Amino acid sequence: MPAERTYFLGTHDEELERLGLQHRVWRPTMLECWQRAGIGLGSKVLDVGAGPGFAAADLA
Repeated sequence: MPAERTYFLGTHDEELERLGLQHRVWRPTMLECWQRAGIGLGSKVLDVGAGPGFAAADLA
């Protein structure tokens, strides 16, 4: 297994672009879900499996 594949799906530019696109497509839905779940300013959240961290950055 190549050293670059420490993340299950890889961390090469093409995969990061795919994950970024996926994040942009689902972001409005996820922001609404987090709001409905009561996640907001002052909340503590653990993002398990954060990948490149797109969702973690939104949650921060």
